[in-house]
Amino acid sequence: MTAPFSRSSPLSARLQQHLLQAALLLVLVLPLGAAALWWHGKHQAWQNELQRLESLHARLLGMQQQQDAIVQALQQTEQARTQFFYPADMQAEQAANSALQGLRRVLTQAGMKVESSQVRVPQDADTAADAATADQDSDYTQRIELLVSAEGGWVSLQLALAALRELRPAVSVERIHLSTRMRLQSANPAVEQAINASFTFSVRKLQEGA
Repeated sequence: MTAPFSRSSPLSARLQQHLLQAALLLVLVLPLGAAALWWHGKHQAWQNELQRLESLHARLLGMQQQQDAIVQALQQTEQARTQFFYPADMQAEQAANSALQGLRRVLTQAGMKVESSQVRVPQDADTAADAATADQDSDYTQRIELLVSAEGGWVSLQLALAALRELRPAVSVERIHLSTRMRLQSANPAVEQAINASFTFSVRKLQEGA
């Protein structure tokens, strides 16, 4: 007896074909999906890193701006210090001599005759340098006192006092004693009576480490 002949139906063949196509498509899609996921992860990481760098750059820019402001403030402070104080690395005797030269120049240009000038000498000091270093004004500055005697007219005295404001480092007038010198009467009313002026000036020098 002959066995019946079996044959796959068209529906079964098409199903197998669809399954094969689906398998092939899955084989193609899976690497693409994995690549897309990898690319998305990398892109997200790059975005996060870019945001971090932008934030860091903004902070660095702010710090740079603050640093520029600090440097400018320090420069202004240093300029202000030079307006009022002799530098710390200058010897006290050098600062005193420099101040005396400036005072002599101002008084002479104003028309006064400088008769004497010296650094104040305390009782326990023997030299001008000792006198300058003996007078400690504070922990940060050193006060140097200068004595100057000059002669001139009222106009010259006023011009000299006005010009003292231009001296740098600044010079302070601590005391001033005026006296008149008797002259023979002159028939010329334009002749001024001579005035003897005894000045006590002071300047300040920064201490080491100030």
